[in-house]
Amino acid sequence: MQREKSDDKPVAYLYDIICNSAVMKDQLEHSRFKIIDINSEDQIQQ
Repeated sequence: MQREKSDDKPVAYLYDIICNSAVMKDQLEHSRFKIIDINSEDQIQQ
């Protein structure tokens, strides 16, 4: 049996990824951990 609307799936999948990454970004920005810049001078001097 062939599924109709098989081309709706990639769009939904992409939409899921976009939503998930937006949530992750939101969580990162509001987390209590600081995001460390690898190229920051503190790291180099250690």
